[in-house]
Amino acid sequence: SWGRAFTGACGALRVAWLAGSWPDGPHDESRHAGRNRDRLGAAPTLRTVGERHGPRVPIEQAILTMYAGFAVLFGLVFGSFANVLIARLPRDASLWTPSHCPRCGSAVRWIDLVPVLSWLWLRGRCRDCGSTIAPTYPLVELLGGLLGYLLFRRIFDDIGDLDLPHVVAFVVYGAFILAMLVAFFVELRHQIIPEQTSTWLVP
Repeated sequence: SWGRAFTGACGALRVAWLAGSWPDGPHDESRHAGRNRDRLGAAPTLRTVGERHGPRVPIEQAILTMYAGFAVLFGLVFGSFANVLIARLPRDASLWTPSHCPRCGSAVRWIDLVPVLSWLWLRGRCRDCGSTIAPTYPLVELLGGLLGYLLFRRIFDDIGDLDLPHVVAFVVYGAFILAMLVAFFVELRHQIIPEQTSTWLVP
């Protein structure tokens, strides 16, 4: 009797599956048609990190996110260059001499020029003499990274904007923002505005 009951249950499940009432049955045409449309018509996607069966991110969005990261790095580097301008423009010092400690005069090693991270690694002190490095240095670098990201989001709305005119606009506006950043901190420290960041920018 148990054998007959088991055989009957298996037969009922098979009939239900063939009839399409069981999920993913061969006659569940609407379900399979929807899947085929999704596979053929949907844009290529990338799965999010750490989510095997979770939501997916479009490739276009992943590319924009990658370029936004490059914009942040671009802003951090230009923020580091802004620190050089802030320190040297008021003194009419050369921009081509290597960076050095203002207290002991020792040259700054290349490994100590990484924006923000070098300041954190050295705990805000010179590697050679131990004198304090002002926290405005990493602050300017962080502002450069933030402004680079905001400018990227303002200019590049979608992947179609990744062309030469938009890149040129990003560089031009970035240079203008860099000049305004330098002018702000120089004026804050010395109560002057360098002509390199004012009259030189007038076309």
